[in-house]
Amino acid sequence: MKTKLLSAVLSVSILTSTLPFYVSATEGESKVRILVENNTFSVSDGAVWEGVLIDEWVDLEQGMSAADIFNNTLSAHGYTQTGASDNWITDINGLSASADAAGMGGWMVGLDDWYGNGGIGTLSLENGDELMLSYSLSWGSDIGYDYTSDSTKLSSLTFDKGELSPAFSPDVTEYTLKLDENDNTVHITPTAENKGFRYKIYKNEYTPDTENTDIKRTADITAENGDEIFVGVGHKEWHSYYSDNASETVYKITVNAESTPISEPDKKDDEEKPQIKEIVDFDTMFSETTDTIKKSASLTEAGNEWQILGLARTGQLSKEDRDKYAENLSSYLKDTELNKATDCAKYALVKASIGEDFSDMTEKLSDYDFAVKQGINGALYTLLAVSAKESGFAAVSSDTVQNSEEALIKYMLELQQDNGGWAFFGDAYEPDMTGMVLQSLAPYYKKDDAVTNAVDKALELLSSTMNDDCTFTSYGAANSESSSQVIIALAALGIDPENDERFVNGEHNLISGLSQFYKKGEGMFSHGTDEDVNALSTLQAFTALCAYKRFKDGQTAFYDMSDVETVKKDITPEPVQTDDNNKKSDNTNENENSTAAKDNEQPVNGTVPTGDRGISALVFIIALSFVTAVVCRRKKNEN
Repeated sequence: MKTKLLSAVLSVSILTSTLPFYVSATEGESKVRILVENNTFSVSDGAVWEGVLIDEWVDLEQGMSAADIFNNTLSAHGYTQTGASDNWITDINGLSASADAAGMGGWMVGLDDWYGNGGIGTLSLENGDELMLSYSLSWGSDIGYDYTSDSTKLSSLTFDKGELSPAFSPDVTEYTLKLDENDNTVHITPTAENKGFRYKIYKNEYTPDTENTDIKRTADITAENGDEIFVGVGHKEWHSYYSDNASETVYKITVNAESTPISEPDKKDDEEKPQIKEIVDFDTMFSETTDTIKKSASLTEAGNEWQILGLARTGQLSKEDRDKYAENLSSYLKDTELNKATDCAKYALVKASIGEDFSDMTEKLSDYDFAVKQGINGALYTLLAVSAKESGFAAVSSDTVQNSEEALIKYMLELQQDNGGWAFFGDAYEPDMTGMVLQSLAPYYKKDDAVTNAVDKALELLSSTMNDDCTFTSYGAANSESSSQVIIALAALGIDPENDERFVNGEHNLISGLSQFYKKGEGMFSHGTDEDVNALSTLQAFTALCAYKRFKDGQTAFYDMSDVETVKKDITPEPVQTDDNNKKSDNTNENENSTAAKDNEQPVNGTVPTGDRGISALVFIIALSFVTAVVCRRKKNEN
């Protein structure tokens, strides 16, 4: 029965067990992988960091709990966490539970890609284990965990060598793996259909009830001809924390290892032919990704700001969808308290892109302390928002620090590292954060000497640290988000990411580099080149494609909304009362009646009416415009 609360594995866990669970390992002889990642909640949507925070193997020390090992690893990097000792992780390095606008976010604890456990306080680590801390925005479904499902099948089963027969299918449980007798050490990677159920790997005997007989998923397997490999999913001891009814599924793979002599010339030929992933052209990526975005059933709901922004900036947003979204966003904001600069800036940008007034957002951003409370993220997104239409900041009260573009630029330039890059935290520069800062500084490039020098230095760094395939590495691995943010920055600066010699290497350029993370035919991107696609990576890549599309078409930069006209609202004035005694009673010429009727029509779409009432309205509008101009000039002087 699924009666247990899901929040027990999220950071909002109601479990507060403090019982010690110890690692059974000999000091100095065992290691465990610590992985801390946020691939679901973007910085642009309010997260204080995104991507992989830690991914490393650390020594297991005898007598230490899993929570202690996790905490010690974070502390070694200068990072912080809250709640691990109480089995209730509420914050990792500033990224807290329910930090997202919907309030559904939280930290999930995984062991060997299994998230159906009871939390970090219930785990006992062994040599070769992987302890995973992953941020989820939807109770785990966005990282593969589904507490409503009883499926114990695998969604995929891959081997780093050999030929599996038949081709894998979740419903087929028996296979043959053909290997070369001279090259028979193989690595197997199963993926559970529902990561609420754990899987384990065994060789020749399936012994799930006997401890320490399984093969860790991080280990290689040496298989002889006739050996059998078993993968069991959802054994009674590895059930989802929220399921009591699921039945175990066991897959058996029989090894066929035959000798296949390979001549020296053949070996040499294979070595000289590295596997290069297909380069997908820009038009294909843009077209397919746009189609994927537009097919979303929830497109016009509040919460899809980056989808709407991208479609609006490339002319792909229909008037019907624009109006629906504007209505839904207005309704959402009426009942939502915005306490983050990144949120205010995000709504300001999307409002500007669809021609809506966004002064309510920039008014909140006029408080300098509020804008920089989130650090460099708050500062750069605030700058993007106010420069989108050169709206400037509203005047603030005397007890509030007045914000300004100059103050925000100064703030960000002071955070530039000696090598020319920027980072959200730490000493290692981050290509994606550097790209984001450059986007916000782009409107001032070549206009302000300090900005120009800082941007040129950052561009030199990005060019020199670019990988051979024109991708970028952050936290030890190439990732799509870094490529996306750099592409947006270059387009904003008027630099062609596909042809500028600083970002071209042979047949590769930044656009082809981004395609290394693209899944052709699906219209989606992955974080890493060998990972599954995900929504966060896709949204950032879509923004990059839209930014480059505008560059190619000779339009203003993605965040430069000076080309967007404010949508005029239809205003129908109150009907004017007339005296029946003044109505014409005589029958005049039909054409004269028609002209008189037109003279007294109500205004449509803001046009000025004609006739006596039209003249009165015109005089009133002129007078009102004069008064407004005086007030605006006075307001500008105050600013």
